[in-house]
Amino acid sequence: MYPEHTCVNHKKIRGNGKCICCKQEWQWRKQGIYTTTREYNQRFLQQQGKCGICGTMWIAGKRRLHVDHDHATGRIRGLLCYYCNTHLAFVDYWRVETQKYLGNL
Repeated sequence: MYPEHTCVNHKKIRGNGKCICCKQEWQWRKQGIYTTTREYNQRFLQQQGKCGICGTMWIAGKRRLHVDHDHATGRIRGLLCYYCNTHLAFVDYWRVETQKYLGNL
């Protein structure tokens, strides 16, 4: 499991001056996801380390579970594995495009 985030020690990585937690939070904000490492860890524990869609268990050393959020509202829906997160993006896009198409018939 991920350790509780305190940012007291600021574990430096690759000499860029940012700790692991701060770097991740900065990347999320850049994507429009406003959460903290602490909130991520709480959600991770709530989901028991599993993808919110397929239930695949996270494996240490692999990709983190992705933060799924509504792009319109910014609301965080849950944590997803890479595959479910990628497929969900396509579903969201094609749902809108399909509705446009069907509305034009």
